[in-house]
Amino acid sequence: MLALALLAACGGPDRRQADYCLALLPALTDGAADLTEVRTAAGGRPHEVVVHYHRGSGADDGGEQTVSCLFAGDATSADRFRLLAVQAESGQTLSEVQLAILRIWVERLRGVTEARHTRPSPGLYFLQTLVNALSVCCLYALLSLGYSLVFGVIERFNLAFGELAMLGGMTAGLLVGAQTTAFGWSLVAALPIATLGALACGGLYGWAANRMAVQSLRDGSGHGVMIATIGLSIALQEGVRLLHGAREVWLPILLPQRFALAGEGDWVVWLGAQPLAVAGLALAVFGVLQIVMSRTTVGLRLRAVADDPAMARLLGIDNARVIATAFALGGVAAGAAGVILSLHYGGLNFFTGVQVGFKALVAAIVGGVGSLPGAVLGGILIGLVETFWSGYLDGTWRDVAVFALLALFLIFRPQGLLGRRRDPLG
Repeated sequence: MLALALLAACGGPDRRQADYCLALLPALTDGAADLTEVRTAAGGRPHEVVVHYHRGSGADDGGEQTVSCLFAGDATSADRFRLLAVQAESGQTLSEVQLAILRIWVERLRGVTEARHTRPSPGLYFLQTLVNALSVCCLYALLSLGYSLVFGVIERFNLAFGELAMLGGMTAGLLVGAQTTAFGWSLVAALPIATLGALACGGLYGWAANRMAVQSLRDGSGHGVMIATIGLSIALQEGVRLLHGAREVWLPILLPQRFALAGEGDWVVWLGAQPLAVAGLALAVFGVLQIVMSRTTVGLRLRAVADDPAMARLLGIDNARVIATAFALGGVAAGAAGVILSLHYGGLNFFTGVQVGFKALVAAIVGGVGSLPGAVLGGILIGLVETFWSGYLDGTWRDVAVFALLALFLIFRPQGLLGRRRDPLG
């Protein structure tokens, strides 16, 4: 009898998985406020949790209803909280799109659910927040790099880089969908071609921005170029809205695998495979740009034009072509940032690039506008400030803190961290 009792106890649901399934009830039921007699039990399949509940009370409660959640692994697996299938109260199984959105909600609920079980030590919480900042730092560093690359050559800002990132992210999402639909490829297999397409889209639009909005104005005042690029950003936003609509392009979680870095009790610091892929993409772009700037004729000409445009022209350098190259390379960096934007946030629409672009501009100014290492450092700094502010303080004041940091730098160190009065793409 004791052995049977122990076996019965082992057959119960995983309590942590049960909590996740219970937390999803508001999304899976038509209002969760009137649910009564809620209980969980193990399902008929491995790692399945079934939630049993009644609506209201009395004879007209409609009888017992159920919602089931099927997970990928058990308590010893890194896939313990990855949903494979969910069956709602109507008896219908959620589609892949609905399940992808629900997975994103699960990730957002993870911190709340785990915090209910245990309070992490300050060191573990700091480490997890630092890990969470990885994708945001890479995003801002890449966009800031594009700003500094263009400013270092013409000493003018191209304020449409946020929209170039939005176009790159949408291109990546649409290419992933096209490959999976047309060829039946997996999402991971479709990602490399989608990334190359986003880079090409960013570079092409960067070159076109110079040709259509900047080329005829760059010898005039800086205000003309700034106003023209603002107009270009609005035109790109409205063009995407009219062609694609205001709906969002969703890219599901492609790499759900996670790796445990450290732990204490029930609290584990996780590093996802997707942020690692984001960091790898950012490092690849940084490395290629560094090689181009330091070891190729293209980089030599870019630095020459940034240092002294008149002397570069006298030495036979085609300044117009060099400037177009700078815009194209900046657009490639923005396209890579768009891929990171779609991977990190999941959804993009025509207005996504506005706030991200302005924050990347803040990063370029803080790091030292015109300095490529400063741009990377500024992007990392802004990403850390934003993430740690959300982790430790009131998140509604996060953007205020970022722009307040810009004001402090403009007052006390206007040249930025690594910038100088004259720093031609150093």
